[in-house]
Formats: sequence, C-alpha cells, structure tokens
Amino acid sequence: MSYYVGLDVSLKTVFICIVNAKGKVVREDAVESKPEEISSYLKQTGYEITQIGLESGNLTHYLKKGLQKQVMT
Repeated sequence: MSYYVGLDVSLKTVFICIVNAKGKVVREDAVESKPEEISSYLKQTGYEITQIGLESGNLTHYLKKGLQKQVMT
C-alpha cells in the first residue's frame, strides 16, 4: 500500500503526518528540523512512501535538498 507524508515545518521541529492511500491518518509525530532526523524517522516506519508534501518556508530548500541526499545514500 502507498503512503503519503505531510511535513509541517517550524524552525526547531517538523511535525509529520502519514496517511494511507485512502486518506486515513496512520501516524503522527514530531522530530527535529534536520533532514537526517526526518529521513531516519520515515525509514524506521517501514511504510512504502510514495510522496512527501513539504510546507513552503525558510527551511524548505534546506530540507528538500537534504532529504533528496538522504534518499540517494
């Protein structure tokens, strides 16, 4: 099953919401606003993540590039 992630970004914390293909929230949590923290959290869920939606703001570019780098490693 496919899962989708929404990231609500603040300076110190990213709030994560994961929903399944039917739109049901399956998990919500918060981690530090660091790409490696977000990536580690998402990997440990074991979900097949299809898409990540990221709130636009000051940290958007930093987090996007960092998450892309994490996926490639």
